[in-house]
Amino acid sequence: MYLTSGTLVPYLIDRSVLSAADLLADDITILEAGRRNRNFKVFRKDGSGVFVKQIPLMAVETTQSVQREATLYALAEKDAAAAGLKTLMPRLRHYDGNRHLLAVELVPHSQSLTFYQMQAASIRGAVEDIAAQLGTLLATCHAQSPDILKEPSRQGTFPAQPPWILNFSEFGEAMIPNMSGGARGVLATLRQEPELKAHLMCLQAEWRRTCLIHGDLKWENFLVSQKPNGDGRATVQLIDWELADLGDAAWDVACVLASFIQPVIVGRYSAQGQAMGPATADETARAQACCKAFWRAYTAAFSMTREQQALAKERCARFAAARLVLTAYEIAQSTPEISASALLAIRAAASIFNDPRSAIDQLFALDEIGA
Repeated sequence: MYLTSGTLVPYLIDRSVLSAADLLADDITILEAGRRNRNFKVFRKDGSGVFVKQIPLMAVETTQSVQREATLYALAEKDAAAAGLKTLMPRLRHYDGNRHLLAVELVPHSQSLTFYQMQAASIRGAVEDIAAQLGTLLATCHAQSPDILKEPSRQGTFPAQPPWILNFSEFGEAMIPNMSGGARGVLATLRQEPELKAHLMCLQAEWRRTCLIHGDLKWENFLVSQKPNGDGRATVQLIDWELADLGDAAWDVACVLASFIQPVIVGRYSAQGQAMGPATADETARAQACCKAFWRAYTAAFSMTREQQALAKERCARFAAARLVLTAYEIAQSTPEISASALLAIRAAASIFNDPRSAIDQLFALDEIGA
């Protein structure tokens, strides 16, 4: 049964996620926040509440993704070995496997990193501070022992699969039969570039299964919050763990680097998706400063030597190129033909693959710290 804004509150009260007192006090507001899932924000006047996600299509891959997310939240709550994950994510309040429904605590006074970046752009050092927090947060995730996923993996919850984009140039039609014209344009462009296709397949062969990864790092999956009466410093949590898996840490790192540098490559867009022109010199410098702050915090958490950092940087740069190919697909997936922005992302990916060391220095502006 699909829940609606009318049936949701009684359902949550029956399962002790909300109380009858909340309802009697007229302290509940429901906001539909649907994208690909049926999403609801149920919140009180003080900002607390729950975020409810229900899968609308009963396809195997979608029901498994919400089960995977619920399993990870439960591990963080109940498994002492995974307790370090608690600071990274909201707390699980309810999971209904029959309805494929998940409820987690709302993060009060929060917004996505997409909106925070826009609002904090004029505040000196604010976004760089968040970038450093992302590095520390991600290091905490990757430092978790892969053993915590062993039992769920045996049950098939965590499939330990590489990102699908690494296979896209080879099996695109079989993977996504009903692609838009724009997405088919991306696929055709990849197939016209044999070296680009070879690089993607090489990354698939190199894929490591060494740690817990989020798998879908993008700005809308980072929530930035600030306490109204606090010191004003923003903090970050990670949401949407549907693609969490046993995988390669370089993919998560690469997704963050590619996200910071994306406006430099494809231009700036508003929160509503409207093109706002190319990045300015100041915006480019800020994006590179964020890449650097993120990288320094991440590598410092693992006490990497300079030699280890140099090897990691090259792998992460190449995976960032693959993430830009995925960006091209995301730009084109709802358009009738491939756009200039999607082509720019593909060209940037090819350039990074061809000379990752140059990209490390000139595009991402990463340096090395420590001994």
